[in-house]
Amino acid sequence: IIQLSEQDNARSVLNETTVKRFGEQNNKLASSIELIRSKVILERVLKRLPFEVSYYSKGEILTNELYKISPFSVEIRVKDSSILEEPILIEFKSENSFSVVYPFSSSKITATQEFKENQWVSTDELDFKIDILDYTTIQTLQKDLTSDAIFFKINSLTAVADQIIKELVVTPLNSEAKTIQIKLKDKNQQKATDIVNGIAAEFNK
Repeated sequence: IIQLSEQDNARSVLNETTVKRFGEQNNKLASSIELIRSKVILERVLKRLPFEVSYYSKGEILTNELYKISPFSVEIRVKDSSILEEPILIEFKSENSFSVVYPFSSSKITATQEFKENQWVSTDELDFKIDILDYTTIQTLQKDLTSDAIFFKINSLTAVADQIIKELVVTPLNSEAKTIQIKLKDKNQQKATDIVNGIAAEFNK
């Protein structure tokens, strides 16, 4: 829940034409709601949260996002934006080695080739290296889930913002008290909480 201050944050971000579309009485409330739902605010929030790379485990029915609980991490250098949003499957062979199923044909990577932890892997689209944080959890995931159980994606922040906006609900809670409620529907509760709190913090700057 956000309580609006006397300062009109929306006017400083939204253009005057957008602000003037609202009636004078509810101008500030309505324009503030539009600002909170805007990609301007959301992309700022996403840049401060761990959204550059998303990690997933794939079951027979559901795919779970391992937001802030991934048993491995990836450092990346993107060379071609075509790699964004493409799943890169990882099979861990030992506590310090893995193989890759790469989404594009690449003579530099084969499914049987093994790479070492913290070794840079290079393709035409991407350089990346993997740090194994919790091999016991990785073993459990690979044993209990389907084949190709673990993968990561490099996010397009614009695409992520577009998806979040579809599930973001911003409503006036009490017009006299000038309070606004923010809700976000997401399968990952921690991620939804971080985004909503981030939006509130960014709006109140």
